Amino acid sequence: MLNTVLAGGSIFTKHVGVIFAAMMALALILAIYKYVILNKGIGVILEFVFRALILTLVLSTFGSITSMIWGWGNGVGSAMQDAMIGGTGMMAPAKFIWHVSTLIEFTTVDGNLITNAVNIIVSIVIWFILMVILLIVTVLSYIAAVWPILAYAIAKPIGYFLIPFLFFEKTSELFDGWLRLFLHAVFYCIVSRVVLSVIVMVFSAYFQIGYSPSLPVGLKPIVLVGAGLFDIIAIIVICLVSILALLGINSMVAAIVNGSAFGNYGGGGRVLGGGTSKMLNAGTSKMVGMVVERMGRK
Repeated sequence: MLNTVLAGGSIFTKHVGVIFAAMMALALILAIYKYVILNKGIGVILEFVFRALILTLVLSTFGSITSMIWGWGNGVGSAMQDAMIGGTGMMAPAKFIWHVSTLIEFTTVDGNLITNAVNIIVSIVIWFILMVILLIVTVLSYIAAVWPILAYAIAKPIGYFLIPFLFFEKTSELFDGWLRLFLHAVFYCIVSRVVLSVIVMVFSAYFQIGYSPSLPVGLKPIVLVGAGLFDIIAIIVICLVSILALLGINSMVAAIVNGSAFGNYGGGGRVLGGGTSKMLNAGTSKMVGMVVERMGRK
């Protein structure tokens, strides 16, 4: 569906095409000014030509390239999920966690309690706390499953729109920011599947039920007070650790994309080698150097 948006005949691509042509014209005027007025040499013209050719190629293949990268990330995540718990459904682990939480039955037992009233109050309080924690785990699980899809769907058309800004180094910083967002979505897809698979393995082992994307069966009632207190504490601890793991996905992905220390968001995208514009400048400068050198030999 996203590739349809980037199809050649869509209104969106026509708008981007106009911006691309305008930015190319400005870059050409600037190159001519440097060559004629500032006497910078033929290199500035050649650099513009190579940059225009590269960006034209990027614009025409952007949809295929981004789909290929996303498909790779999704494929790696699916393979890891399948190896860990079986199945490749992106929403399946979150559904399993939700199904397990809905199947937990709460009962009370008599003994070691002052009165039945205390029994009821303690049961209600513990039930409420556990339900809130389980609800948080479920919501975060669905967010972890859905977020990379939404981020990719948002990033793809925005990246296509920002390609014309690569003609100039200052405006290319916009594309650098987009590239970090896109890579964040790709690696989030991988890391979130691993984290969700680990949580599913823990839930499955504790409740002694096999993983299934459909509604699992076989859960025994969890006793709220008395003999079941240890079970309640264990479930709360498992849920709290799961919450920390789900909240930590973003930090893990940021550490990968930014190439920085774990959880440090100040890396500035070191994995990008200093920015898309610098890499593009390095590439075009090298090609210009080769051409000028050959022209000099002749």
